[in-house]
Amino acid sequence: MKSMKVLGQSVDIPDSRISYNQYRLMFQAEADQAVHRFEQLYRQNQNLDDVIKHAPQQISDSIQPAVQLCVDTLVKHQILTIDAARFEEQYPDYQAPWTDAYFKLSDQYAEIVMDQESLDAYRVARRKGRARWSGGGFGVSGALKGAATAGAFNMVAGAGHMLFNGMGKLISSAAASSQKNKIYRSPETLSSLSQGVWDSVFYLHGALIDCLSKTGADPLPLQGSVSPVQSREAIAILNNASSIGDPAQCRAALIDAFEKDPYQENWYISAFERFGDDGTLDTLARYFGISGLQKEKIRRLDAFAATLPLATEDEAQEAIAQIEQYQQKIRCAEKPEHVQAVYRAAAEFDRQYRTVDGITLPTRDAADLARTEYTAISSIESKIDYDSLSSIEAAEKAIAPYHSPVAAQHQEALHQKWVELDEALRTVHTGLSAPESLLCDTSEEAKRLQPIAQHLQKQLVSFAELDESSLLSFKARLLEKDLPSFFVQCYLSEADSRLAAIDLTLRTALGKEYPTREAAKAAKKEFEAIQSLFTEGNPRKNGLSIKKRIENADFSDEIKSQLTGELFQYENAAELKTAKAFSSISSIILLVIVIGSFFFQLSGSIEFSQKDVVFKGVSLMVTNVQVDPDLSFVDGLKNGLVVFGRCVGDIFVNGFSSYIDGFDYGLIGNILWAFLGLMWVFFKEILIFLPRYFVSLVMTLFQAAPLKYYIGYVIGSAIPIAVSQLNFDEETPEENVKRIKGWTFKKVSLVCLIAVFVLVICVYFILNE
Repeated sequence: MKSMKVLGQSVDIPDSRISYNQYRLMFQAEADQAVHRFEQLYRQNQNLDDVIKHAPQQISDSIQPAVQLCVDTLVKHQILTIDAARFEEQYPDYQAPWTDAYFKLSDQYAEIVMDQESLDAYRVARRKGRARWSGGGFGVSGALKGAATAGAFNMVAGAGHMLFNGMGKLISSAAASSQKNKIYRSPETLSSLSQGVWDSVFYLHGALIDCLSKTGADPLPLQGSVSPVQSREAIAILNNASSIGDPAQCRAALIDAFEKDPYQENWYISAFERFGDDGTLDTLARYFGISGLQKEKIRRLDAFAATLPLATEDEAQEAIAQIEQYQQKIRCAEKPEHVQAVYRAAAEFDRQYRTVDGITLPTRDAADLARTEYTAISSIESKIDYDSLSSIEAAEKAIAPYHSPVAAQHQEALHQKWVELDEALRTVHTGLSAPESLLCDTSEEAKRLQPIAQHLQKQLVSFAELDESSLLSFKARLLEKDLPSFFVQCYLSEADSRLAAIDLTLRTALGKEYPTREAAKAAKKEFEAIQSLFTEGNPRKNGLSIKKRIENADFSDEIKSQLTGELFQYENAAELKTAKAFSSISSIILLVIVIGSFFFQLSGSIEFSQKDVVFKGVSLMVTNVQVDPDLSFVDGLKNGLVVFGRCVGDIFVNGFSSYIDGFDYGLIGNILWAFLGLMWVFFKEILIFLPRYFVSLVMTLFQAAPLKYYIGYVIGSAIPIAVSQLNFDEETPEENVKRIKGWTFKKVSLVCLIAVFVLVICVYFILNE
């Protein structure tokens, strides 16, 4: 027995209610932990497909410790005949909250990814399985015991793979990806599943105390639980209490409702509204695990703070006083959003008062002093002539007696203006790229040299690009003038720089610098002579002599390489043309195989159609299979081509799908994904290509079939490989020419003979199908 203050009166809490409350609080905490475990696991999902596939097991793993807690409690009470599996069988309804949330999500998913026929079948499976899963179909052990519901689960979990079975579905699949992303990113998705986990775990406290009572181990907690009748009576009293005018009668009625059911959140709010809280209501709420009272206090405090005016500093300070008074009244020390806004407003008013001319002072007294000095300084600065050094100097002396941070800032700025003006008056602008200006000792000297600098710069601009004689005359005239040496040297350096550039230009030919201008001219002439031999000197016949002449010429390595490459193109024009033609034909055939593969399904046995190889969540098989118990030669031929074509085509189809799925990360995230995502998804798909092709190739071969199927499959698989051998890399022309010249009559005849033999085999089997 425990006595507690309820609305000013002592109320005895029976031992049975105390015992029940301990279990209730224990499972409230366990439910919070289960939600935390689930949300950590949920973050491993990358998209809605992952959620649909993995959420049941993730929820199972999150709830399992709570089920084990029930079993451990029974063991402590010497109940050894009930393990986790039996406990779940006896109390299956605890699973309903999370399964309801999960299948609500799976229904949304099915609407997106299934065609109408599959969706109808899924809905039938859901209706048939409803009673089964709500009564124990999905055990927390992870086994899908409800066959009908498991069928619905498998249907929706596998439906996403149907999106890309045909090229024509790319546009609709992109829209589906957008819809799935929207659901996956919605906070409501995780919130709904988390609430289902919490409710399922909390339900277990009732299951446990019921089990303790039925086994006779401890009937006390069940006696202290709130019966449906008590709950309904408490709700009725609570509803009628607002109509009771007499405070004493209302208090008695509320105490009666409390004794019947202390877990009604509305009771605490009603008691608070009618009688306030001296701290005992908070104590009761914490003892019985009710969070609604504190939330209501915070809500009211926030709403109260939102009504307070904050137009002036006095109003902000008055608002703080009213909030503190209201907090004491309702016994709530929290600071919700609008309360924080009041404190921020008061702090901002104080900061604004302490800010003078952009400087925030530490105290208001310091701000008052700075403000006084700022007024005086502003008066002095208004009289300054900023084009006069003496005027600025006088102002600096006038401001010197002031010592506040604001005064120091103005003193520094004023001195900087004096420095800048002094430099500007002593600067001569040369009009050259380097140096752009010259600093004289006095402003008078700068004033004398500036017109001369402008005249010299105009002369330099007027000279032609390769006019050496004008530049030499310019230098001679410059040396004759009586000018400061630093000034003359500036323009002499510019003239010398231009003369050196002209000389370098005339000594440079074909990207190489020659010792003399005559050598550069000779190199250009030799280059033109060699190029003329490519079109007039029969390079296929005289290639060696032309190549030797290139090697002996005084050219840069780059030019020699260029000429050698051009010679190679002329020497082997026929072979290169042949290689290009075969590459085009090969590419067209392979492209036809890839595109055509999306219009055909693999043919296979029932056992083969049910196989899949999954690595890290990625399927490594072409799984779109049409069951055919009597596999033929044509089936094998087709399968060999489809496996190759589909594996290559999936690089682009799956890559496009993954790229579309990657959006919906917000504006900045989408911009980054638009540029980086494309490279990532195609890199990933190319990485998967070889394992997927190898696994599909092997698995499609090793299925029960007649010999003719295997023969057709080997031929079909070999065709893309053989055709790809006719593809030539344009980046390696030398290798291409070598391959073409290696095609002797004997080799070509042998290849043709093999092709005819394979064709005869194909015709034979096709005619005898």
